[in-house]
Amino acid sequence: MSISARSIRTFCLTAVSSLAFEHASYGQGNDNCALAVPQSLSVGSSITLSGNNSAAGATGDFVTGSIYAGSPVYWVKFTTTQCANVSISFCGQSPAWIGPFDVLASTCPADVIVHASLSNTSDCGDGNVTFFYNLLPAGTWSFAVLNNPGAGMSGPFNLTVSATACAQNNDLCSDVTPQLLSSGSSLNFSADNTGATSLNDFDASSPYFGSPVFWHAITLDACNTVTLNYCGQNPVWSNVFGVLFTACPGLQPLQATGFNTTDCGDGNATFFFDEIDAGTYYIPVLADGGSGSIGPYTITVSALACTENNDLCSDVTPQPLASGATLTFSADNSTATSLNDFDASSPYFGSPVFWHAFTTDGCNTVTVSYCGQNPAWSNTFGILARDCPGLDLVSASQFNTTDCGDGNTTFIYNTLAAGTYYLPVLSAPGQGSSGPYTIQVSAVACPIDFNLCTSPPDLALAAGASLTFSANNTNAGATDDWAPGNLYFGTPVNWHRLTTTACTDVRIAYCGTTPVWANTLGLLANSCPADQLTFFSSTNQTDCIDGNATWLYNDLPAGTWYVPVLNDPGQSSSGPYTITASAIECNIGFDEMDMLDWSVFPNPSEGGFNLMYGGSTGNATIEIIDLTGRVVFSERAQLTAGSVHLVNASSELAAGGYELRLTVANSRTGRRVMVR
Repeated sequence: MSISARSIRTFCLTAVSSLAFEHASYGQGNDNCALAVPQSLSVGSSITLSGNNSAAGATGDFVTGSIYAGSPVYWVKFTTTQCANVSISFCGQSPAWIGPFDVLASTCPADVIVHASLSNTSDCGDGNVTFFYNLLPAGTWSFAVLNNPGAGMSGPFNLTVSATACAQNNDLCSDVTPQLLSSGSSLNFSADNTGATSLNDFDASSPYFGSPVFWHAITLDACNTVTLNYCGQNPVWSNVFGVLFTACPGLQPLQATGFNTTDCGDGNATFFFDEIDAGTYYIPVLADGGSGSIGPYTITVSALACTENNDLCSDVTPQPLASGATLTFSADNSTATSLNDFDASSPYFGSPVFWHAFTTDGCNTVTVSYCGQNPAWSNTFGILARDCPGLDLVSASQFNTTDCGDGNTTFIYNTLAAGTYYLPVLSAPGQGSSGPYTIQVSAVACPIDFNLCTSPPDLALAAGASLTFSANNTNAGATDDWAPGNLYFGTPVNWHRLTTTACTDVRIAYCGTTPVWANTLGLLANSCPADQLTFFSSTNQTDCIDGNATWLYNDLPAGTWYVPVLNDPGQSSSGPYTITASAIECNIGFDEMDMLDWSVFPNPSEGGFNLMYGGSTGNATIEIIDLTGRVVFSERAQLTAGSVHLVNASSELAAGGYELRLTVANSRTGRRVMVR
């Protein structure tokens, strides 16, 4: 529905050509990234960040494993509220600073790093460098100023940081760049919708179809109440849309929960969207010349965190925490009570806490950090709860008071399983652990354990496509691999997993594994631990030009399949490997031509088989291999094209499945056979 509100024309926007940078000078950097004070950087303005890096050390600057870890740097910060093209200049350093870092980071200690899009030493005119960061998302950014006395880069410095607006096509929602809108902050969007068209703006089924609009977009990282206003439009814009969309072209509308024309004080509209979930939202700005709602405009979008009762874990809303991401929780626990926080049997029963919650969708190592509390909080809980009130608790694997660099505590929870976790923040006024606080919760995906069939990711395998699996099975054991009573129970294997959505012929090839693996398993499982098994249709050592095995599964039904990789050091089948799984439609067949060369009947049999041979006349080796890879029957024979050869192994074979393998000059292939 379109909500018509009193419009506002734009404040007379001073000509863009007169865009003059405002300058402000600050000296609020710090050797500790977390303690540097961010300075506001607006689009169209410039600030000067000053400091002295001569005493900068290397403690807590970069995450462990970073290529910059151990580098002594001094940190300065700036905050932008919208996408910007940012330049950072060392102009005026004398002598010129040659070789400074171009590192921007959004976390402390620095983890995810942004490097300059380009740089030059000409703009300054004195040999100093200028770094350029194109399309930098809105947020708080920390810049690392390297302390390198040997290169003359140590001492007082002044950096000029400037920002210009990102260029984008506002006429298509698919072309706009969403800007991060954090709780408690605002974004300003300015444009001129005079040239707005209705092309590809809305789905044909939408009631807004045919409306010419310009677009902007925001991304929320948590539940927020969002306010959108047109304040300042002069004259008032009398026709504006009170709706957000979650997809392009305008799909999945979210109507305003309220609006008024009084908050602005000039008759323009303000819309409210109460407690909307984290996600990306597209904002349409209607171009309606008949209502005066057209031309230059500025809209303001602000967010306030959803109101929740942090004093009860049952009242908090869990926030999604993806691998590689960080959540920030802020509150004031000075009013925390102990009511319904922990089960009466818990050792924490009676502790007054505030709660936050997060949900992970896979195994992660999770870090909870109290960095920045000043003074440092000396009493904090290193636990998470899986339920409310807290009874099923997870204790931190380790903790330290050094990572923050300011004495605050960091807790680390190793290999935390997917699920929802409730985080208690203790209120202990007597130990300084009470009042306003900010904590950060970060997740890093667990390394994949291919030794367990539950661990590998489930990858889609479509007809005409292929998957490559690489790992090392040297340490593969048999724990939880096979269902009790399974033929392979106790066999040590690695696992990979694939899913097909239609009947396909699947090829599993060990090509490229060196040296050639002499023992591999020609079977797939459709459960974990493996119980029901599907055996190969045929096999060969010729598809891989290096002699490695290829296993073929004809007419494999749609489903999830587990691929075991046998660990057999005695037959050189242990160590690093690469296998390729590929699929084609069932009606094509990988080995259709191969099957014409020879066939076996009857199959199943009582132990003897007739081999009908269609290849060139010559000597052949015929072998029967059991499911553990042992040769249980072998003979040499002269085979003639069109002949039938009796493989009389009935006295040597127990009931079960086998591979009958035929080796002739330059070729080796196999067929699955069954003995009753």
